[in-house]
Amino acid sequence: MIRKEALSKSPELKERDQKDKISLHEIDIDAYPSDTLNLFIELLQPNKQELIHGASLDPPHDADVIIFDTFDPWIVATILGHDHNLLIRPKHDGVILSHFNDRYTANKPGQTYFLEAYKMG
Repeated sequence: MIRKEALSKSPELKERDQKDKISLHEIDIDAYPSDTLNLFIELLQPNKQELIHGASLDPPHDADVIIFDTFDPWIVATILGHDHNLLIRPKHDGVILSHFNDRYTANKPGQTYFLEAYKMG
């Protein structure tokens, strides 16, 4: 879970962090209406693509999936930035963890958790 307001406080990348060996992919965070973003990062062997496709594995509605297939293993990044598709959603007294399917889950089906350890304020 990343609060968009916190990203503006992050330091700029240093020149040494922008070398040719490092791959950067910029996203427009303003394209996502929620004040919070969830980044879901997976490593995937190229011959195991069946692990990310199917009814119980598809990303939530309005998710953006970026596959970095120039690496081995591949890096699969899912960006969730709408209030209806967040896996971890902040509330004033903690966070709510959601469950969409077997792949995109932060809790058990049918259960809602409030974690005070992440209180906003």
